Amino acid sequence: MAKRTGKRRWTVAVLASGACAALAILFIFVIFPGQRLARAGKLYEAGDYEAAYALLKGQTDPDSAALLEKCLFQIQKARLDAVTVGSVIRFGWYEQDNDPSDGKEEIEWIVLDTDGNKALVVSRYGLEPREFNDELNLYKAVTWDNSQLRSWLNDAFYISAFSAEHQKMILLTDVKADPNPDSRVHPGRNTKDHVFLLSVPEAARYFASDSDRQCFGTAYCYALGAEKGDGGACWWWLRTPGIETSTVSVVIARGAIFTNGFSCGHVPNLAVRPAMWIDLGADAV
Repeated sequence: MAKRTGKRRWTVAVLASGACAALAILFIFVIFPGQRLARAGKLYEAGDYEAAYALLKGQTDPDSAALLEKCLFQIQKARLDAVTVGSVIRFGWYEQDNDPSDGKEEIEWIVLDTDGNKALVVSRYGLEPREFNDELNLYKAVTWDNSQLRSWLNDAFYISAFSAEHQKMILLTDVKADPNPDSRVHPGRNTKDHVFLLSVPEAARYFASDSDRQCFGTAYCYALGAEKGDGGACWWWLRTPGIETSTVSVVIARGAIFTNGFSCGHVPNLAVRPAMWIDLGADAV
């Protein structure tokens, strides 16, 4: 009889511990996230976007992610009231610390030019290494207008880096097919893009020196294989053709513009520094 009672007590204890574990899982994965989201929603409605963002950072469920994007936009938009050439702003987000578990990080942009309520910006860091054209054909003629890199920037990157509210502030820009001053290669056609690369003339105009033009990649960029030069800086793409139809101009690690260019089908280890015009006065709320 004692053995049977002991067995019954052991069974009850196991069932009780199992129930506690199930309740803990329910609380951690269902109830607590729901309470967190509800609390963040109240903070958002009260205009405390920073607190709501901090509460939701790292949450991946769809509702939390959607509110997180809205918080980030409001935080970043509020900082755009004193933009000047040379200043650094934060706009949008992208994986940068090579730790996806903590969510994406805010993208930093250098303001290159302003025109009324508009600002031309370029990413402060190389965000990701990519090939200019993913057909690794060393001799195929490719210009910016028909490159895979242009398609990626205006599709996958644009969607990943910017919420719908951010996108309303990014202007559709007339992008000129600036010729290479050191070659007679046809630069392709003018395009209309939300996101683009700088041309050789723009890279020369907007940076005062090679050191200003020098760029370092993010941890994520380097983890994906971005090429480093002396001092750890990366090489980055421009949109202007090189001296042959199958090459594209680049900025080398020390910041100089290399108009001879690299092959469009070069191994994908050159970094991408997106550029765009933002309408600072856009009502995107």
